[in-house]
Amino acid sequence: MRRLATATAICALYAIGFGSAQEPHRKEHTPDVLAGTWLPEPARYEEFWNPKDTDGLQRLAPQPTKKIPVLTIVVRRERITVETILDGVVISSRVYTADEKGESVPLADGVLQWTDSHWTPGGLVNHWATQRDGALLVRGGEWWAPSDDGNELTITSTREGMGSKSKTIAVYRRRPSQ
Repeated sequence: MRRLATATAICALYAIGFGSAQEPHRKEHTPDVLAGTWLPEPARYEEFWNPKDTDGLQRLAPQPTKKIPVLTIVVRRERITVETILDGVVISSRVYTADEKGESVPLADGVLQWTDSHWTPGGLVNHWATQRDGALLVRGGEWWAPSDDGNELTITSTREGMGSKSKTIAVYRRRPSQ
């Protein structure tokens, strides 16, 4: 229980900085705006990182060969299921439960992962942290922000741990109905 409390406190502190810095005034949406198939816009994909023991994030040069997956999202109440598809094959499936309760899941080798997802007026916010024996290993977050018209989705992801930080920004366009 102490470990879960530590992870919860760490993620709460991280959430304050992540949410407030990232969330400009936007049109209010419900989670249903995420439902559908989203096509990546590779030209608008950005990566930043800072090497161990340096300050600030440095933008990485675009990677022309990098493939960005298509997302298929299904929304059922507070459960948001995201399938990541690359070259027509589902490579991962994640379920976010946007109920603000948080969840702790044991992983291999005594590592515990804590996650929290919640819906804000500007989009879906996910926070996570991994720890071993109460010591933080890595923490991160995502902000899934739909455009005002609901046809564009910007996913900003951050990760921090083991002496370095990274940030990615991926922009998706809703696939038109057929």
